[in-house]
Amino acid sequence: RRSSCWVEKQISSILKNGIQCELDVVHIMAWKIGKINHAESEKKKKFCYTSDWKNAENFDVKLYGEPFDLKKLVTYIVQNVERLQTEAITCPLSVVKELSGLKIKRLGPVYIFTLLYFLSKGKYPIYDRFAHVALNVIVSKAAPGTKTYARDLTKEFDSSKRIENVFDQYINHYVCKLKKVFNCAYKVDRNIDRALWSYGHIFYRSK
Repeated sequence: RRSSCWVEKQISSILKNGIQCELDVVHIMAWKIGKINHAESEKKKKFCYTSDWKNAENFDVKLYGEPFDLKKLVTYIVQNVERLQTEAITCPLSVVKELSGLKIKRLGPVYIFTLLYFLSKGKYPIYDRFAHVALNVIVSKAAPGTKTYARDLTKEFDSSKRIENVFDQYINHYVCKLKKVFNCAYKVDRNIDRALWSYGHIFYRSK
C-alpha cells in the first residue's frame, strides 16, 4: 500500500533525466506528500492519486484541508527549469530562497528540499524525518529497540524562522550525517533513502 515499484521507477527516471514537463512536478509533489494511490498505480501502471488529489493533473488539489496552489508552483518551475537546475548544483541556497519567495501556502522547507533534490539530480538529498531518525540511530550506535525522534523541519518554518536558518539545519544536521555514514553514495543510490525510511520507522517516536 505504501510503495509501488512502478511509481518508484518513474520517480527515479525524473531524478535521473531532470524535470521535463509540468506533470513531472505534479508527480514529484504527489509522491512526496503521500497523495499517490500506490496499489492502483502498480496495478494500472499509471499514476493514480488519493481521493483528495484525484484532480491533481488539473492542479485542483488541497493540502491539510486548504487549497494548495500547485499550478503556480508547476508553472514557475517549468518556465525556469534550466536555470534552476544549474543553480541547484552551484548555489542551492539561492534556489531554496527563490522557491520560498513564491509564498505558496503550505510549501514548507521539506517540500522545497524535495524540489531541490530533483533539480540538483540528487546532489542535495531529499529530507524525511524517518530517514533522519535512522541516521541518528546509526551515528549514535543506539541499541535496537531504542525510541528516538527527529525535529520535523516542517514545524520549524514559521514567521520567526528564516529559510536560510532552516537550510543550515538541513545541511549541518542531516546532509552531514548522510556523508559521514555513506560518503557520497546517497547521491547515486536511491536504495539508501528507501532503506533509511524503512529503518527509521522502527525507532521513531513523536516528540
